Amino acid sequence: MKALEGLPRAVRGRVLASFLRDAGVPGGSLAAGHVEAVDALVTAWRGQGPLNLPRVVVARSGAGERAVIEAGPLRSQ
Repeated sequence: MKALEGLPRAVRGRVLASFLRDAGVPGGSLAAGHVEAVDALVTAWRGQGPLNLPRVVVARSGAGERAVIEAGPLRSQ
C-alpha cells in the first residue's frame, strides 16, 4: 500500500486501472470515477466499505503496514 501511496497520482491511476482490469472489470465499463473511488481506498481511507464495480467487488482491509486492497468477482444475490 505504501508503494502505491508514494506514486504520482497519474501513475497510481494507471496502476489501479490495470489492477481493476486484471481483476475482471471490463475495459469498456471502467470509468474514471471507479479508479478515483479505489484511489480513495488507498490514499484517503476512513473505513469505507467495499466498492461494487462492474463485475468486481473491491475492498480494503487492514491498516498501516498490513493494509491490502483486494478484488474479487461480484456475486449476484
